[in-house]
Amino acid sequence: MPLTTPAIILCTLNAKYIHASLGLRYLLANMTRHGGADLRSRTVLREFTIARPVQEIAEALLAELGEPVAGATQIIGLGVYIWNTGPSTELVRLLKALRPSLKIVLGGPEVSYEWEDQEIVRLADHLITGWGDVSFPKLCRALLHGPQPLMKVIPGEQAGLDEINLPYAEYSADEIQLGVLKRLRGTPIARHSDKYGMIYDAQAPYTVQQTAAVDAATLQRFTRLARYWDLLANSGRFKQSLPLLLVSPSPFAAFLAFSDWLWVASQQKTSGLTPEILLDHLFEYLTKLCGMATETVRQTLFEDYQASGARANPICLRGLLKNREQAPTRSSGNLASRQRRHSKA
Repeated sequence: MPLTTPAIILCTLNAKYIHASLGLRYLLANMTRHGGADLRSRTVLREFTIARPVQEIAEALLAELGEPVAGATQIIGLGVYIWNTGPSTELVRLLKALRPSLKIVLGGPEVSYEWEDQEIVRLADHLITGWGDVSFPKLCRALLHGPQPLMKVIPGEQAGLDEINLPYAEYSADEIQLGVLKRLRGTPIARHSDKYGMIYDAQAPYTVQQTAAVDAATLQRFTRLARYWDLLANSGRFKQSLPLLLVSPSPFAAFLAFSDWLWVASQQKTSGLTPEILLDHLFEYLTKLCGMATETVRQTLFEDYQASGARANPICLRGLLKNREQAPTRSSGNLASRQRRHSKA
C-alpha cells in the first residue's frame, strides 16, 4: 500500500471518465521491478478528464503531495496525448508556478516525436521519449536517491516482453466493469508498429487499419461489430430483444453474422442509425433470416421500444404505438412491404 503522502503521482487527462490510461498502468506495474519496492509504495495513479478545470486538477495534485519538505523530491509523471496537449501544457505551467521545486516528467506519444519546439517540453523538467516502463522507474530512483540525471530528454529503454510486468492488475473492479480494458490507450505507437506490423490511419485519432496478424478487411469487420454492439447491447435499448439474436451455441458468431448482414442492409453505415432504424432492421433479420415468429419478435421489440422512452413510430410497430408520428426511416419501400407480408403471415 502507498504511503499516505506519495512522492510520485502518475497522472493524465483522459478524454472521458470511462477511459483509463493503459500506459500509466504499465508504469505503475513496473515500479517495483525496475525502481524498487520503496518506489512502488510511494507511487499513486490519478486520472482526470479534459473537461475538469486545470486549476482544480493542479490543486488536487498538490494537495495529495502535501507541503514540500526540505531535501525531499516530489515527482509528477504526466502522460501527454493528442487530445490533452493543450490542458496538459497549462497544467504544467500552473504546477511549476505554484511549486517550482516539483519535478515534472513527461511521456506519451504526443511528446515522443518532434518535441523540440513544444512548449510543454520546455516547461517540464524531464521527458522520456518512447518506452517508459523501465526508464521512468529508473529516472524516479535517480531523482529521489541520486545521482541526479544529467539529461533533460531521455530516450526510452526498450525492454523485452519478458522484462515487463503486465498492467491489468492495476485496474480496479469498477474500471473493469466500465470496460476500460478494451480501450487500450497509452502504449507508445512505435512499440506496436515495430513489433506487430501495425498500420494506422494518417489522421487523428490514428485508428489501427491493419496488423501483421489481422488484415485490413478483417479488422474493419470487427470494428463494425464493435460499433453495432455498442448501438444494440451497450445502449441498453434492446434488453429483451438481444437474447433472441444471441442464439447458442455461439452468441459471438450469431452477432457477427448479424453485423455482416446489417453492414449490407444499412448501405454500409455505422453511424446515423437511429433506434427506429435499428429496430426495423432487427425485426427484418430475426423474422426473415432467422425464421422467428413475427408476432413474438414484434411484441419483444415493442416492449423494448416502450421501455426506452423513445417517442417515434418504427415501421414494424405500426398499430401498436398509438398517436405516434412516423419516424424518419431509410428511403426504401422494400422493408415496409416485406413487413406487411410478414404481418399477414
